[in-house]
Amino acid sequence: MIDLSESNNEWLAVELKMCRAVLGLSQRELALLTSMSPQSIKRLEKKGANARYKTILKLRKVFGELGVYVQVDVEGVISTKLTDELIDAINCGEGKRYLDSKMEYIISIQEEWFT
Repeated sequence: MIDLSESNNEWLAVELKMCRAVLGLSQRELALLTSMSPQSIKRLEKKGANARYKTILKLRKVFGELGVYVQVDVEGVISTKLTDELIDAINCGEGKRYLDSKMEYIISIQEEWFT
């Protein structure tokens, strides 16, 4: 497994873009969920982004709460993992409602999570 937590690597940009794409989130929406600026998200998605470990954990916490994780094996194969809860919501045609509910929840507890 490749360590996606190393700072100053391209894997972070790939991970952010993949998770956002799977969830259908804009950079602005992700910024709102993480209490970051849209410019910060944009910068992190560029090649050579240098994020603090705390920032990486914050992003992964939000993605995890929304139900998506990314893994890269030693050969560079990228896997996106969805939680059963997200899969069930998508299969029932409730993916948008599920994400809206999760986003509302995250926004309501940001102060607890990120302070």
